[in-house]
Amino acid sequence: MQIEWVDKGRGVALPEMEGAHGFALSHLFDAIFADAYQVGLDTLVWCGGPEWWSELELRAELTRVRQSGRRGLIAVDTLPSVIDGERLYWIRRRGSDGSTVPTAWRRVRDARWYTPQVRWWGVAIRASRLAGRPDRVDWAMARMRQDFGQDGDGQAEYRLAICRLETTCQPPRPEGA
Repeated sequence: MQIEWVDKGRGVALPEMEGAHGFALSHLFDAIFADAYQVGLDTLVWCGGPEWWSELELRAELTRVRQSGRRGLIAVDTLPSVIDGERLYWIRRRGSDGSTVPTAWRRVRDARWYTPQVRWWGVAIRASRLAGRPDRVDWAMARMRQDFGQDGDGQAEYRLAICRLETTCQPPRPEGA
C-alpha cells in the first residue's frame, strides 16, 4: 500500500507515547489499515505530524494491495478543507472539538480505544500486585483487555470515525415505507 504525507509537521501531532496510549494508537492504526485493505484502497494520505510516520510507513509496507487508484485520508482532530479520497479515517482525541462528519460522507464505523474502564482495571492490577495475588493480576489484565476498545464510549481517549463518500443520490423514502 502507498502512504503519502501532506502537511509535513504542520498537522496535529499524535505524541510519541508508550504504555496504554501507544497500545491504543497501535489498535487504531490496525483498524485503519485493515479497513483500507478490505475496501481495496491502494493509497492512504496522512494529515498529521511526524511522530507516527515510521509506524505508518511500516504498516503500509506490510499491507499488500492491487493497484486500484482508490485513496483514503487519515485526519487527526480537525478535518482538512479538501478531502481527496473515497474513505475518511478521522482520529479524534478526548477533548478535541465535537465537529461532525461533512454531509457528503456516511459513517461506516465508530470505534473507541483506551476507555475509562481501562484506568480502573489498572488500579485493580496494581492493587493485586501489591497484595501478592498473581491470579487476580491475570484476571484484571484479561478484563482490562476486554474493555480496552469499545464502540460507543464517548469518554474514550481515542475515537475513530470511518466514513465513506456517498456517491449515489437516493430519493427520499416516503413516510411509512
